[in-house]
Amino acid sequence: MPKRIPKLKEMLDEQGRGENYLGYRISSQYVHGTAVTGRHYRKNLGTAVRFGEFTTAMDWMTPLDLCWFSIGVASDLYLKRLGVGCLRFRPELLTDYKDALAQLG
Repeated sequence: MPKRIPKLKEMLDEQGRGENYLGYRISSQYVHGTAVTGRHYRKNLGTAVRFGEFTTAMDWMTPLDLCWFSIGVASDLYLKRLGVGCLRFRPELLTDYKDALAQLG
């Protein structure tokens, strides 16, 4: 029995997937509603506070990237379990997607 619960970074490193930790940290900002995401709905503090919708098109880039990644991983796992093998998204789809998002900036 371990003396402490291992940190996610340690677990990912142990599995040889340490490069995924940054994605976890970034996605946590959206999932847990931190100040990073709070800025989309609140400007300033105290008596100068303004509430509203301050989301820009570029603010959708990270959540959409996470969706793209999740769909790819889930579809690969599904196809492997069916015995079909791995069928990643066609590379040109990802290129088109990234190019379209880059035009937003």
